[in-house]
Amino acid sequence: MSAFFKELMQGIAQATEAIQKLPKTMLPCPFCGADAKVSVGHPNSAGRIKTGKVYSIGCSNANCLVDPMTSYGPDLDTVIANWNKRV
Repeated sequence: MSAFFKELMQGIAQATEAIQKLPKTMLPCPFCGADAKVSVGHPNSAGRIKTGKVYSIGCSNANCLVDPMTSYGPDLDTVIANWNKRV
């Protein structure tokens, strides 16, 4: 297994663990009322964020007409705060 793949899998495992420990402080979607969901990504080599994982929060309803989503960021607490701002 390549070093990149091992690092990627380790980052996904850490992100999954962080998501499972999330407090129930994420507000529902402001447009349809569905639960918020956390997405975990891995920035590509052209990305501006150079950490092993990035987070975003969006609507969990596949039928939401607006389908809001935050920008990706390396700090989960900041991404949650951005989702909850409703600016």
